[in-house]
Amino acid sequence: LSWLLERRGLTATTIRRARLGYVPGDADAWRDVDGLSVPCGIAIPWFASGALWAVKVRRAAGQPKYSQIAGGSAGGLYGADALPDARVALFCEGEFDALIVQQEAGERVTPITLGSATAALNARWQAELTRCHTILVAYDRDTAGRNGARRLLSLSPRFREISIPQGNDISDFYTSGGDVYAWVDTHIQSL
Repeated sequence: LSWLLERRGLTATTIRRARLGYVPGDADAWRDVDGLSVPCGIAIPWFASGALWAVKVRRAAGQPKYSQIAGGSAGGLYGADALPDARVALFCEGEFDALIVQQEAGERVTPITLGSATAALNARWQAELTRCHTILVAYDRDTAGRNGARRLLSLSPRFREISIPQGNDISDFYTSGGDVYAWVDTHIQSL
């Protein structure tokens, strides 16, 4: 909890709304939970269309940093349930970045994520984006982020890349004192 609150900058309200959980144990350990093998760490449930699509777990150490519990769909879109009312969507690279944007600027933009720079947007979720006037893309400032952003930008002229003012990702920007609301608002006003 302290890592989410202090290191990631999430509020208790955001953590509850996102239904984040915790599987206790050593950083490299796994537990049996109702017959499923689950890694220890912070559990991030992915809901869409009234159903649980997947559960990813952020590990405290080791690689990969994120593991998905077997049985979930790898082709989901985190935050998809908010798209029917969205005018502007913002693709973030990961769930914690999307949660920061929702927390700080959710009334201006609908944050969504594929959960990784290497994940592809499938046709199911492209159809959900048709109601959005503009789709912004703010992936991490690294090679994987640049490649993932290019893939999204090639889908439609409605996709527009926006740069993170400082840090490697949105969470870095926010936890170093950046104003996420002002950053998002500036880009939306320029549309």
